[in-house]
Amino acid sequence: MFKTTFWKSIFLLFFQTIKIFSADKITFSEHISPIIYKHCAICHKKNGIGPFLLTSYESVIKRGNSIKLATGIGYMPPFYADTKYSHLSDVNQLTENEILLIKNWVDSGMPRGKNPSPIFEYKLKVDKPDLVINFSQMNLKGDSKERFFNIKATYELPKEKLVCKCEFEPGNPKLVHHANVFLYTFTQNTKHNVPPYFIESDIFDSNFKIEDYLKLKNADGTPAISSHATIVDFFPGMGSTSYPKGINKSFTMAAKGAFFANSVHYGATSKNQVDKSSLKIWFCKDKPKRKVFGHAFGSPTHKITPSFPILANKTATLSTWVDFKKDISLLSIQPHAHLLATKIKMYAVTPQNIMIPILKLNNWNFLWQRVYKLKNPLFIPAFSKIYLEGEFDNTSKNPLNPNFPPKNVKESILTNDEMLQGWIDFMGYEKGDEKIDLEQK
Repeated sequence: MFKTTFWKSIFLLFFQTIKIFSADKITFSEHISPIIYKHCAICHKKNGIGPFLLTSYESVIKRGNSIKLATGIGYMPPFYADTKYSHLSDVNQLTENEILLIKNWVDSGMPRGKNPSPIFEYKLKVDKPDLVINFSQMNLKGDSKERFFNIKATYELPKEKLVCKCEFEPGNPKLVHHANVFLYTFTQNTKHNVPPYFIESDIFDSNFKIEDYLKLKNADGTPAISSHATIVDFFPGMGSTSYPKGINKSFTMAAKGAFFANSVHYGATSKNQVDKSSLKIWFCKDKPKRKVFGHAFGSPTHKITPSFPILANKTATLSTWVDFKKDISLLSIQPHAHLLATKIKMYAVTPQNIMIPILKLNNWNFLWQRVYKLKNPLFIPAFSKIYLEGEFDNTSKNPLNPNFPPKNVKESILTNDEMLQGWIDFMGYEKGDEKIDLEQK
């Protein structure tokens, strides 16, 4: 036992010494650029969602110490799911060795290397949309208040079209926090392209009807037909979610219609700014073989247990759930909460009381609320319950608590209040779904 421990200690000391002495031989061109280009530049590229570029040696060394810190504490890359809890697609996490390489490289002065520094190439086929729908320009006051707008964008087509892909593109990504878009369909004799095109949410009262104000009605006064489910969602850090060929979250655009962005959330700004967001739409080339359905549950329409508020100076674990009467294949999930949340977990419980793990976030990040796609469709038997569980910290120990001293926090869409909400994408189950690789493009 003593000999084994002694030689193990000698080996570890030797290995660490090799690392220390070889640190000055770590170069950007040979060791660091493959890590940065694989894990970081996919967002920190031109027109990417990252706030700055990391596509060259010069751009990386400007932020070398910040990169060392962010990767060292696990803040970047921002993938917060516990990969030991469930199997997910597109996992973007650094290994311990990659984190150590970055640290040693920065500490040794960030040498470029003798070889020419490689140039970042984002090799992705440009998927040009078939149609772009522009929302009205929003003029946002610089009064340091967050705002919510309801916005409609009308369209007219020669005939109805089947849509296989739709993306919300924020015009001002630094201010647009989230958006949920629905589709309204009008009768052919309705003059639908009429103002007003938007209204700020805070003027609503209990008698206000958004369909009346934004004229989301047919010529005979009947309500335009609503999709009732969101066509597309947007949250910070959220990229496009795609599934293998033939599996699509498709919907039909009638000849006359309007996209309705419900309560588009704009963060506070200290100076006047504008936003002109849009929808990018791709029509189906072939009829999808499998239709993907979306479903939202939790705040504000589903029961939360225990109920809000979250009491001041207390922690709380809240949960909500949804069930389906038929077998489904679960494809992706997206939880949503605000600043008091610390951990999120989603799981299913079958009628036989068997627990199926779905998603676990050990460190909730309000600023990065991505969709988590499963590696393979997950079979959820009929009459199972899908639970969403959140842990919340409403004490002064929570550095993100917006209230000092803490106060009771109610349920609402405002950032300083709280929510517990989940979205899921799923298909009706078919035998063999568990073998589909959802990472296939």
